[in-house]
Amino acid sequence: MMLIVRLYPKKDIASVWKALEKNVDLLETKNYTALYATQLSGNNYVSVIFELKDLGNIEDFYMKVMEKVPGVRKTETLTLMKTEYFLIPKSRPEKLSRFQIHLNCEPEYYAQVYEKMREFKLPSDIFKTFISFSFGQDDIILSVLSNSADSVLQLVEEKMAKVQGVSTIKFTHVVKCLRLVNNQKWKEHKIRYLGPGQIMKGMEVDDESTIEDFASLTGCFVHELKQ
Repeated sequence: MMLIVRLYPKKDIASVWKALEKNVDLLETKNYTALYATQLSGNNYVSVIFELKDLGNIEDFYMKVMEKVPGVRKTETLTLMKTEYFLIPKSRPEKLSRFQIHLNCEPEYYAQVYEKMREFKLPSDIFKTFISFSFGQDDIILSVLSNSADSVLQLVEEKMAKVQGVSTIKFTHVVKCLRLVNNQKWKEHKIRYLGPGQIMKGMEVDDESTIEDFASLTGCFVHELKQ
């Protein structure tokens, strides 16, 4: 399973990033793995995304790691369910940016909205990277890459907002993202969560592909990878 831990700084968000990078070796145990951390535009927190065997395993992070991150004012935990990653074409535009689309839905439409977003036909300059239920402040999180914030805004306002069952929708620019696992474990994690047929479509996903190839296919920029 996967979850998000949000770390709210007492003062400077840079100190939270510095502490995470300094203690990266503590972010992986036999019970959980911190996969990557992100920061969204306009939000004063760092989100750390975990994969773990059982929800109770995150206790070790709070009890043993947080004491080494003293600049945190409070934390917030969000579960991720039905997470799916998408392969994206190598022949995509350069200088893409990462965005998150956050949706709230009428509960009776949870399943329908999720499937609609999962299968949503996107413009040629926008690429899905993952989708998940979160059921926290947002019901569904959809991550996309694009070189145009205007294109994402148009997609959100003119198309997605009109889907039956969507009550609110917004999108945010991801201003910083850092992978916290080594290359092989990142690849193994992504493969576990690729949707049906994705590996067959992505011929480059094999033992001979480089981590840069695989990172590219799964929407990861190479500079975000911990080497």
